[in-house]
Amino acid sequence: MLRGSASSLRRPRVRGLRASRFEVVDVDDLERFDDEYPGRDEVARAAFDRCAAAFEAYVGASPARSALDVWFDHPDERAWADGDRRLVCAASAEEGEALGGSVADEGP
Repeated sequence: MLRGSASSLRRPRVRGLRASRFEVVDVDDLERFDDEYPGRDEVARAAFDRCAAAFEAYVGASPARSALDVWFDHPDERAWADGDRRLVCAASAEEGEALGGSVADEGP
C-alpha cells in the first residue's frame, strides 16, 4: 500500500498519456476507525476533511478558493467488511473538462 502524502511523492513527467479529469493528490487510509463500519456519512465526512487538507497542500489553495474540485473515493460497507480502509484523494476538473497538466502548486 502506498503511504505518505502527495508532497512526499516524486511527480515524474510522462509523455503520451491522455488528458484526465483527475489528479491524485493523496492516498491514505481510514485506520482511525474501529473494525465496525462507522456509517457512510461518518466515513464521507472524515474522507472530505482529509482530502480537503491534502488538496490544499498539493494545489496550493483550498477547494473553496480553487477552480478545481476536491474528489475522493472511500470504501463502502462491503469493502470495509473485507478490510479495505484505503482513501484516494484527487483534484478534479469541472464536469466534462480535462486537466491541462499537473495541478501541483497551481494555486487559486
